[in-house]
Amino acid sequence: RQVQISNSWSLEDSLNCLFSVAISMKRLHDSLLIHGNLCPSNILVDKVKQCYISDFGLYRIKEIYYKPPFVNPQYSAPEIDPLHPTRATDIFSYGVIMCRLLQEYFLQGNKYSLVQLIMEGCFDFRTLPAFLSEIISQCLEKNPSKRCNFDFIIQTFQAKSFVIKHINISDNFYKFT
Repeated sequence: RQVQISNSWSLEDSLNCLFSVAISMKRLHDSLLIHGNLCPSNILVDKVKQCYISDFGLYRIKEIYYKPPFVNPQYSAPEIDPLHPTRATDIFSYGVIMCRLLQEYFLQGNKYSLVQLIMEGCFDFRTLPAFLSEIISQCLEKNPSKRCNFDFIIQTFQAKSFVIKHINISDNFYKFT
């Protein structure tokens, strides 16, 4: 199943998914692979809501059989070359996914649409916990060379304690490491 962006997911589910995807993407990048089209349709979810990435590296095969674009434009970095994605374009896509998963919890009543927040850099995340806002803003940095990496994302999730409903969400992240 692909990620369903709906109110059936708790905040804990969304954060666990984001952390799991970050771990998977770090492993991919550590193996010198680039996903090239990170988007919700390439995130598989099992019955216990564990998330897995799929379709990584297929841009090389698609270039042989299909005409561009090979990427989902809603989740692509502005500078992406579909034939030559980079770690920075994967990071940008991850930031868009973060916005998409967290918008229902933290961006309600925000005067900007999700597209404006992302493409125009209107980071009005007043209701977002600071560590999540920091990750998103670094992922969506307009200058690709200034974007963070998945090591930073994982360390930030692990270093910060985020409490909701008297549950320390950070404790749950360690099951993925």
